[in-house]
Amino acid sequence: YGWAFAAEMAAVIALQYGGLGWDDAQMLTLCAALRAAHAGGGLRKLETLRLFNNQMGDGAAAALAALLEEGAMPKLKVLNLSDNQIGDDGVIALAKAITPDESGKGGLAQLTGLYLHKNQIGDAGVTALAKAITESGRGALANLTMLGLGGNKIGDPGCTALAEAVDSGALANLNALS
Repeated sequence: YGWAFAAEMAAVIALQYGGLGWDDAQMLTLCAALRAAHAGGGLRKLETLRLFNNQMGDGAAAALAALLEEGAMPKLKVLNLSDNQIGDDGVIALAKAITPDESGKGGLAQLTGLYLHKNQIGDAGVTALAKAITESGRGALANLTMLGLGGNKIGDPGCTALAEAVDSGALANLNALS
């Protein structure tokens, strides 16, 4: 089974675990499996990860962010975490993960779609995301064409931070912000 798992994860292009109602415990189990796949050389071709419509909270979002920060999914183009329970702490962890380190490890340089609709994200989370985008100086989310944040708890401070990130030119390819 280990060999088959490694072979499949080395070739996988898309993973979808949406609409399963998974909570943090189940999502943490998934993150552990993804970590094992990454350790075995897998996930290098993964372009789409859909975890929408579950019960993922900040703990699981932080575990996923840690994987992204380690460079586990370097070709990831679409990350859909919509309709979960992710709050500011989870988005702050994701914001940290989008910026590659000095060696180029981590980050989401290939990401074209980031979907965070219908979560529990407020001003602190969006502000951290906007700050990571504008201050990275290394093209964090430079290829992003779609950013979905609708249905969250974002007020004027978060909107202002996001507008400043867009105005900075750091999201030059952004076509849709919802």
